[in-house]
Amino acid sequence: MSDFQACVRSMVPGRVRFRHPILKTLSEEDLKMAHDWITSIEGVFAFEVNPRVGSALILWDSEKLSEEEFLDQLENLITMAVGMMGEGKDLTVETTPLTTVCHVASKAHQTAAKGLGNLAVFIAGGPNEEHSVQRVERMALNRTMLVALILSMGGIVTRNYAWHVAGGVTFLAFLGLHLINNRRLL
Repeated sequence: MSDFQACVRSMVPGRVRFRHPILKTLSEEDLKMAHDWITSIEGVFAFEVNPRVGSALILWDSEKLSEEEFLDQLENLITMAVGMMGEGKDLTVETTPLTTVCHVASKAHQTAAKGLGNLAVFIAGGPNEEHSVQRVERMALNRTMLVALILSMGGIVTRNYAWHVAGGVTFLAFLGLHLINNRRLL
């Protein structure tokens, strides 16, 4: 796993969040330059940096640029920028068991998000220009949790324990995904 891939915390089509210690050390001038460089990539329409935690969020049009093409261009650009702006700074990413577990959890979350993308749009009421991708995913997750809870409670009322267990397990699985999505708020 390259240093760049280790920094990617969340990735769904059109959105990537990554963290790196160098983002905490950038000056306002460096941030402006980074914004200009990254928004020069075709399809990128938003770039936000939180220097307090060393996090960056990039939004791009996934119809213009695939994930692989975007990541290749972004990695090349960041490698060049780090070489220019990061002279004399420690740019290594510490790999510990905790960061490895977080990386695996992040990849599992990405896989689940991709697999449930179309289902999420259907559950949330179809494609809608008014809602962001994140809101559609959140609505679908919440509605699926509600259906699973109703199924589980219905199994108890009707003494159908197979439905109760299936609904309960489904509810707990989606609750875990909900907690992962909202871990910053907890």
